[in-house]
Amino acid sequence: SDLVLYCEAFLTTYRTFISPEELIQKLQYRYERFCHFQDTFKQRVSKNTFFVLVRVVDELCLVELTDEILKLLMELVFRLVCKGELSLARVLRKNILEKVDNKRMQRHSNSALRPLAARGVAARPGTLHDFHSHEIAEQLTLLDAELFYKIEIPEVLLWAKEQNEEKSPNLTQFTEHFNNMSYWVRSIIMLQEKAQDRERLLLKFIKIMKHLRKLNNFNSYLAILSALDSAPIRRLEWQKQTSEGLAEYCTLIDSSSSFRAYRAALSEVEPPCIPYL
Repeated sequence: SDLVLYCEAFLTTYRTFISPEELIQKLQYRYERFCHFQDTFKQRVSKNTFFVLVRVVDELCLVELTDEILKLLMELVFRLVCKGELSLARVLRKNILEKVDNKRMQRHSNSALRPLAARGVAARPGTLHDFHSHEIAEQLTLLDAELFYKIEIPEVLLWAKEQNEEKSPNLTQFTEHFNNMSYWVRSIIMLQEKAQDRERLLLKFIKIMKHLRKLNNFNSYLAILSALDSAPIRRLEWQKQTSEGLAEYCTLIDSSSSFRAYRAALSEVEPPCIPYL
């Protein structure tokens, strides 16, 4: 119904004009304002308000779960218990505890030591040419997907409003991964002393890009493309065929008309897809 659509739109966009803490306070006030009435309509308003509050809590980013919000919510749970609204108190309490557990787990995972990479036993160091292009594309997509799925909608809205890295940690990490990928591609090509080795690597990256495009992974695709189209790489001497082949791909990162070519390509793909943000 229209009401459901309105509610979903509101929950997605409210952070652009009100903070989660302020909204929770207002919903809490509205619920407690109407819950005492015997009138059926006002009772329904009260219950609907409560379940919107539960949805707001459920969709809070972990970075938004401040001590102030936790205090507000736990005080409401206490008042619900005192009034005998045990089922409502149980629903809200369960929601809060899940969020707190998730936040604790995130802190633990961030502080955990990462395992050391296994030592290579090959006679020589491995290179990109030792792996099939489609395998590299798949591995890059797995890395991107892991980071992309952590991004929550509120982070994107908050970034558009404040551009605060602390409030959008997963979005920041995803962006940093893009930059690191692009820098790595540029560096690995520039480090080759021989022109033929640089040419061979560039062609390898173009092959990887083709497979990334098939996987609808625009993030790694554009990270590699932005590296190949960067000034340091363009200044190097390339065979005419290689330069012309690369030029065909560069239309996708043309910034004219607000990246119209990229937006058009993105709109045509069938999910799943990892966009460039």
